[in-house]
Amino acid sequence: VTAISETIQSLAFSGAEPQKREATLLLVDDDITFLKMMQTLLGRKYHVVAVSSGKEAIEYLMMGHIADLILLDYDMPVLTGPQVLEALRAEPKSANIPVIFLTGKNDRDSVMSVMALKPEGYILKSMSSEDILASVDRFFETRKWENLYRHD
Repeated sequence: VTAISETIQSLAFSGAEPQKREATLLLVDDDITFLKMMQTLLGRKYHVVAVSSGKEAIEYLMMGHIADLILLDYDMPVLTGPQVLEALRAEPKSANIPVIFLTGKNDRDSVMSVMALKPEGYILKSMSSEDILASVDRFFETRKWENLYRHD
């Protein structure tokens, strides 16, 4: 008991914060090279689960796994990103999970069709790695402030 008390006191006086759960990102992309690169980049700050198809993403979430954010490619075989988003929104287990498209599709029609589905954002793969990471960080920072505002 004394050792536990000393540990708590040393944490309190050292300014250390209690360990927080890192956010879980579900990264969905059929490009394995890009998937690995993003997993390495985002894995520095977040717990990243990477899957290579929309079907795998849906199965992962339906098995009861949780994601704090889904980064979803637009153009994938079998199920496109928009189809995956529609399927996720239709399921109670996944309906409220935020989705940001992380894609190379930047033509007006693609962007407009996706924005009609109301994702939380749209990030282009052509952005620098630092900008992609900053966009994800901004999402969580904004969400933290929105949650604080709602609780006041």
